Amino acid sequence: MRFSYIFGIRFWDWIKLLSSCQLRLSPSCLPRAGAITVLSLVNSAWGGLEDLCYGQIIEDVEINAHPLFVLGHQRSGTTHLHNLLMLDPEFAAPTLPQVFFPHWLLLGERVLARLLASRLGRIRGFDNVRLEFDSPQEEELALCALGAPSTYLSLLLPRQIHETSNFRYFRGRPGPEAARWKTIYVRFLNKLTYKYGRRLALKSPPHTARIRTLLEIYPDARFVHIARHPYRVFQSYRSFLIYLFKNFSWLQEPRLEGLDERIFRHYSAMYDAYFEDLALLAPNRFHSLRFEDLEKSPISEMEALYTKLELPGFPSVKPRIEDYVKNLSGYRKNVYPDLTAEEKSKIRAAWSRSFESWHYEF
Repeated sequence: MRFSYIFGIRFWDWIKLLSSCQLRLSPSCLPRAGAITVLSLVNSAWGGLEDLCYGQIIEDVEINAHPLFVLGHQRSGTTHLHNLLMLDPEFAAPTLPQVFFPHWLLLGERVLARLLASRLGRIRGFDNVRLEFDSPQEEELALCALGAPSTYLSLLLPRQIHETSNFRYFRGRPGPEAARWKTIYVRFLNKLTYKYGRRLALKSPPHTARIRTLLEIYPDARFVHIARHPYRVFQSYRSFLIYLFKNFSWLQEPRLEGLDERIFRHYSAMYDAYFEDLALLAPNRFHSLRFEDLEKSPISEMEALYTKLELPGFPSVKPRIEDYVKNLSGYRKNVYPDLTAEEKSKIRAAWSRSFESWHYEF
């Protein structure tokens, strides 16, 4: 049975998720649902023990150094940028076991590493990026296992949950879902802070639409956004979704029809919120760069990032970046079929603001 990123969910959160879809699971997915049910009971027991041992300690944790949030649409280069930032020993981020099983973060990480080693490969199948158990991961996966509202739940229940529904929780008046999300998110970051005692550098593409909410929690946070040519993002994200639908454990069989329209909606909803919230950020709290420039000139682009966000220590990090980039020399990116003239026309019409804002040619 293939791995699912909600194998770490607790029993009652799992029941709530099933209730949200009115138990409309595809017959072929029932064995997966059974496995998740069994694991959810284990997660509840282990998570209860962790809460008993560390509950009050985690509640009292104070995040003294402002977090740094990496923003950008999926397949824009957020992973590459995050990996570069994590070469700085002053930063910390959640690892693979921690995002899949967040209830085990403090008591059971070694057990989880052995468990995941038998279930996961060492290369990401959709882009050939090397996957290490201690490599930085996006905390959005942890939020799914923690029972928080997330756009990624639309991948688990593609026929039930709209992929942009989570974005609406964070616009306009705060509602109960946004308040619940904040509570869960703060507790997870408190756990990471308690474990590492360092500033957090966090990467989660849906955060691109949550700047306002993140500032409400962490007013001194820094943000860095990475853009990529919209044509390339569309090609890569479409291939990424097809791979996920074919290779991961969903609860409903996905439908590929209408996939392009789904991508247009998701991108537009994310960046409508992003551009609206940019005015909230002071100049020294935000930096934007392009993937193509980072790939071409990683040292100068990272130095500009450190300077703009007033981050210390770049001279000591520079040699690490140089070594890291050298080790990437053999990496080969995916090759996609050329976009048709009609597809390019639709992308230009739907995402014209992105072309203009980041100076990409049509």
